[in-house]
Amino acid sequence: MLTVSDRAAKGSLWSPRSDHKLPLLLDVHGFEGIRIHSGNTDRNTEGCILVGRGRAVDAITDSRVALTTLIETIEAGIAAGGCEIEIVDTGGLTA
Repeated sequence: MLTVSDRAAKGSLWSPRSDHKLPLLLDVHGFEGIRIHSGNTDRNTEGCILVGRGRAVDAITDSRVALTTLIETIEAGIAAGGCEIEIVDTGGLTA
């Protein structure tokens, strides 16, 4: 689901949407909810999922582009009748 992120509204997280909505995942073991947002390294997250299009040493790249594309895909899925995201632990940074 897309919900308003307080951190995005305050300017400490970037959102491509003017309403500051970001993906929020519920029912994640050990968390009340986690966001999917842009960022490049582990310093940019407190347990949330960062998205990117490429890799660098201990980092991901093109995070804002990837987040914009992901949000557009989620919105299209919702408009088509539903959207599910499956998180698979691959043990670390993946492409």
